[in-house]
Amino acid sequence: MSDFSAYMEAKANKREAFAKYNSAGAHLELATIKERAAEFKSQGDPANRISATEGITTRDKMNAAIHYVLWGLLPDSIVHE
Repeated sequence: MSDFSAYMEAKANKREAFAKYNSAGAHLELATIKERAAEFKSQGDPANRISATEGITTRDKMNAAIHYVLWGLLPDSIVHE
């Protein structure tokens, strides 16, 4: 195998490894979101705090639930009530 062929093979291997790395990162992020959604569903506190918050619309309550699932924290508008 020539030096150039070895270089092209190494480059292809790197490209394949990078694709696997990106795929694993996406799978990890999705698994984390699913875990938080299951946590939200199983735990009373986040859902109760959101539903008990007065003065915000249903849409804002839904956004608060989505915020919790994505980031694992209640938004400041709910926490500092």
